[in-house]
Amino acid sequence: MYDKIRAILAWEGKPMRVPNVSEWSPNTWYIRAVWQRVGGVWRTNKQAEVAANLGISLATLKRYMTTEGACPYAIQFALESMAGMGKAGQVYTLASSVPFCTELMPFSATRSSSNAVNIALTQTELEALQRLAAAEGFEFSVSPSEGRI
Repeated sequence: MYDKIRAILAWEGKPMRVPNVSEWSPNTWYIRAVWQRVGGVWRTNKQAEVAANLGISLATLKRYMTTEGACPYAIQFALESMAGMGKAGQVYTLASSVPFCTELMPFSATRSSSNAVNIALTQTELEALQRLAAAEGFEFSVSPSEGRI
């Protein structure tokens, strides 16, 4: 099921984005969630590799993920694009059974567990995951993630 989830979340087959600065998010939790999703889409957990692809240092990337409002929109846009997001999204908490949440873990943010994951998604991706879960015999509840991750 990992490959099916990755197909929903990856950039392949999605239209090219146009930058829109009104989508800028100053929230560090959103930037971290998008960065953590990059790891699942790119199949890497190497922060330095992601930073190098963004053209910034690892120290700068870490500052953007920890200092509220520090991440410029251009970097947010690049992270979202690397994460396969067709537009700015939102961090959601998806609560479900252990097998489904386990499949989502490579794409999820911190403070995720075996029965609830925090993940940055667009509305279209959320709907596609709901269809996939139903087809695979899983159900999950969705709520906006309101805390820091």
